[in-house]
Formats: sequence, structure tokens, C-alpha cells
Amino acid sequence: MGRERRGCGDQSEAPAAKTKSVKPAKPAAAVDAVVATDRRSVMPLSLAKGTLSLRTDAKLLTDPATKFPVYIDPSVTGAIAGGAWTTVWSNHKTSSFWKNASALNNGSTYGSAGAGRTEDCSGCSDFIVRSLFQMDTSKVRGKQILSAMFRIEQRHAWTCSPKSNAKLWMTSSISSSTTWNNQPTWYSNYTAQTAANRKVGAIHGCAGTGTIEFNATSMVAHAAASNWSTLTLGLRAIDEGNKNQWKRFNHSSPKLAITYNTAPAAPSDRNSDVKGCATGSSRPYVRTLTPALAVKQTDPDNDQGLTTTFYWWQSGGSRNETNKVAQSAGNKTTVAKAIPAGKLTDGNTYVWQARTNDAHATGPSRPRASSPST
Repeated sequence: MGRERRGCGDQSEAPAAKTKSVKPAKPAAAVDAVVATDRRSVMPLSLAKGTLSLRTDAKLLTDPATKFPVYIDPSVTGAIAGGAWTTVWSNHKTSSFWKNASALNNGSTYGSAGAGRTEDCSGCSDFIVRSLFQMDTSKVRGKQILSAMFRIEQRHAWTCSPKSNAKLWMTSSISSSTTWNNQPTWYSNYTAQTAANRKVGAIHGCAGTGTIEFNATSMVAHAAASNWSTLTLGLRAIDEGNKNQWKRFNHSSPKLAITYNTAPAAPSDRNSDVKGCATGSSRPYVRTLTPALAVKQTDPDNDQGLTTTFYWWQSGGSRNETNKVAQSAGNKTTVAKAIPAGKLTDGNTYVWQARTNDAHATGPSRPRASSPST
């Protein structure tokens, strides 16, 4: 029998560059947001005697409608970065209220952050207040965002009859120079609304004080794709023309609850029929038309439901979706799959490549990696 030569990873796709800019850039395709439509359940954690325990949802696991495998996705909570928050006031156009928790009266009771039209006293001229918070997203830079909720405690509403929503915006950065006349950009393509009808004393048709939350998935996904360490979010009344939508919030309470995924790593320890990778004249030969391709698959989140797909093509050609095989196994395991009979031609030289995917994303291939000849 003649001998075939095979190279591994001679061709690869370069990872997308991620840079921070003032204006939102289109997120890189590899980390586009996935808005979760799967069923989800929060699992309580407990720490005792140095052991961290996670309690699964028995009802979810035993429900006949549950489809396996079931995945446990990592999550992170981001608070205000460096205490950076501010308000801007239409009646103090050049004044900075940077980290000022006393500008609004009785802030400890009714909240020091506000959104909407209000007045200082009955019969006084009214004005508009907006609030902005710089949130920490450093732990999810470059991650795939599955879901993200912005949470804040509401402590006051002008009225809840009629009820109204609050509106969250993604904005550009803030600083001690932020004023009404020097506001950040408010990005209308990145907004969210939620019911906000809470008030101290549960009067005027309102519920008592409590946390409200906004779906901020698209905003956090953009920040993660742009590799931002912080994300600035702002609260404005939907209708700033009347006082009925005036609301106040606990300035120290904002949190981002984020569920994310990290794409699997590029496969390692690659070999063809137990021969290590090489390129060019160093490629070894294999003496079979059905060589087994093998790699070690790894996922940074320790996902166990991994699948590695092996692609091959004749040297000088390009990767396609016809010539491929796949093998599934757990994290940090070696997977192998033989190329089916009839796919290779004796005497030719081939290139192969492998990529691993979890439930949400496909990882990179190894750039310009070496592989055995076959």
C-alpha cells in the first residue's frame, strides 16, 4: 500500500480582535449574546467546614419535560465599579453630583438616586434628574453572555396610580466631569424597561420598597464582546414631561447578575494514529486510509458535555462541512475518531483540524498547529 501524508492545523481561523471604543461596536460573532430560552433554575449554595455544596432542583431533574443533558452555567455578580455613580440635574446644568448621596433630601429613606421630573417644594419650579452607574464587568470580558439582569432597590415613586415602568439605558462612560450639559451618550439601541411601582409605606397604589430588575443581556453582551472592564447604565423616566413617573432608588444597591459561558479551549495533544502533529517535510506517514484522529478537549468552565469535531481536507484545499466526524466526552478527556473508509485517497497529502463545542459555543482551532503526516 502506498503511504499518505497528513498535516494537522495547517490552516486556521484567526480570533477576532476586541477593542474598547466610546461608541458601541458590533460584537464579535464568536461572543454574540445568546438570549436563553431554555428552562433555568437557580441552585442554592452553602458553605460548611470548608466545603461548598450546591443543591440541584429535584423537580426540574425529575420533570418528564426536562431534556438531558442538563448543564450548570457559571454566574457572577457585578457591583458598582469603584463606587462610580452620579446624577445630572436640568436645573443645575453645569454642576457635578459625582458620588453625591445627599443632593436629594432624605436620601437614606427615599433613595439618593432619582429618575424623572420632580420639584423641591409644592409650587416650586420642577426639573429633571437622571442617574448613572458604572458597573463592574471585568470578570466577563470576552465571555459569552447567556443572561444578565440589572437590579436596583426602588424606594420611592411619585404615584403608582397609574402604574408606570422605569427605563434603563446603556451609556458611554461617566466621570466627575459629568453634568447635565456634559452627559454621556445615551444609546437608544440598548435599553430595557420594567415595572417600577414601589414606595416607602406602600401608599398611593404602590407596593413597599424592594428590588426591581431589568433584562440587561444585550448591554452586558456588548460590553463583554468589546472587552470592557466597566459598563455604564443610566436610569431616565420614560416620560420626562410630567411628575407621575418620578422615582427614587438606593444608590448603593445596583447589581448585575450575569450568567455566562466560556467557549472551550483549542484542542491539545493532537495526533493521527498515535503520531504527533507536524507540518511540511516533517509530516510522518500513516499506513491506513482510515486513520484515527485524536485530541484532548478542555473547557475552562468545566462543562462535561463537550463534543469535538474533526475536519480534514486535501492539502491546498479548504475546510468544509462534508468531511468531518465528531466525538463526545467529558472535560479534560482525550477523544478519538477514525476517518470513515472511502474518504481518503492513497498517496495524497491531507490537512486536519479539530474544534470543541459545549452547549453554547464552539471554541477555536489551534492556529498553525503541527500534526503528524499520515
